[in-house]
Amino acid sequence: MFNVTLNSKTRFRIMNTGSTGEYKISFDEHKMLLIATDGYDLSTIWIDYLFINPAETYDVIVFANNTPGNYWIRVQTNEVMDQNHNRVDPNVSFALLHYQEVEVYYPDSKRKECAEFDSCVIANSHWSPITMSKWEPRAQYLSVADMRAPANDKRASPIAVPESLEDFQEVFLNFHFNGSALLFGRPAVNAIHFKNPPVPLQK
Repeated sequence: MFNVTLNSKTRFRIMNTGSTGEYKISFDEHKMLLIATDGYDLSTIWIDYLFINPAETYDVIVFANNTPGNYWIRVQTNEVMDQNHNRVDPNVSFALLHYQEVEVYYPDSKRKECAEFDSCVIANSHWSPITMSKWEPRAQYLSVADMRAPANDKRASPIAVPESLEDFQEVFLNFHFNGSALLFGRPAVNAIHFKNPPVPLQK
């Protein structure tokens, strides 16, 4: 349970410490302000859902600006079967966002439904927009490549900080394991699976 007071703001640092599995994080009837990943500040983005993969860290701010009450925090796994092909059910865990102005009780809050004229923003999606549109066509999906460092970020760097956007290209690499291998997930970078070459590499 996380206690908040009306009109306060709380910074959550969300970490996936598992070795496999992707999770979708949401706060019922509250948006998240995405502000950082893996210790690096981001240009802020308002989001409704956050995907998080093993070894990733994301920082979000939640503003307690709704009617005082109790609201579910949802952590949903996108894995539908375990390594023995048993169905993962239930596939969601809950925590409680509790406004201290009211008593603690089991909430009846609802997660945001993506609608045609009120779409959801889902951050850190490593699947292609075409694939995700089949799952939830009324959502805007942001990959890690869509995230940007703050424009005024001039921290010390081992290389010179360019003065113009034309001087450099910002590249994000998202390493994780996924797939349907029986015992081991397949390694992937930005959802592109590694495949051994058919013949030895030549010099």
